[in-house]
Amino acid sequence: MIPKILICDDSQVQRVLVQEFIEEMGEEIQFDEACTGQEAIQKSKEVQYDIILMDIHMGSISGLKAAKQIRIQHPFVFIIFITAYDHYAMEALREVHCFDYIKKPLKKAELHQLLKILIPKVREDLYKDCLFQKMEADTVKYLTIATGQGQTVIEMDTILFVERKGKFCAIHTLSKIHFVDEALEQIHEQLSDRFLRCHKSYIVNVTKIEKIQAYTRYTDTIIFIGYRVSAKSSARKKKELKEYVKKYNYPIEF
Repeated sequence: MIPKILICDDSQVQRVLVQEFIEEMGEEIQFDEACTGQEAIQKSKEVQYDIILMDIHMGSISGLKAAKQIRIQHPFVFIIFITAYDHYAMEALREVHCFDYIKKPLKKAELHQLLKILIPKVREDLYKDCLFQKMEADTVKYLTIATGQGQTVIEMDTILFVERKGKFCAIHTLSKIHFVDEALEQIHEQLSDRFLRCHKSYIVNVTKIEKIQAYTRYTDTIIFIGYRVSAKSSARKKKELKEYVKKYNYPIEF
């Protein structure tokens, strides 16, 4: 199955750049493009796309509004938003169940990492199960924690992993590390099923894992998409971690 990708952006330069980045992956892809939200809606009525890369800021019909209409027509399409603003991305995650978002300026490596997850799913026709699991996981959306500055609300889908550091815990997201005076067990109780306690000092979001590498005889290293800091998993948790990965259908390297 050849993946069909729609690139929607009101900038021709950006559309060309996105396609060039994808072509560098060497995958067989069927491309299409739209320069407005309305055009994306119309083309989606004519073609069932597998992946849509959508700019949020576009004319009278924003990418967010267009995606909502497209989602009604095609509930299983993978949508990746491209935006310069985090608050629009949060709305996209909540209301459209987009797969993920990329902040501008667009980084080739980040785009490649996401497509390396999605393209195999499209080829193997796994996208329906994956989307249903993601939508189910998204029913629990936020983690509320107490910090030195008061209450902080974190979008769960942005959390990569939680790490115990002495008496404190560090909650790692792509944009920030939140330090909280709470036990790892208490944080784990508030998280959704996509989070696994894989080590006495780590809880990981299995949907954000890029690959898992052997570190020592008793420990593996977990590497996350687009993040330099890694987590650890104990050898006795390896089987359970593999089962979690299989459950969420994420084709990562062990």
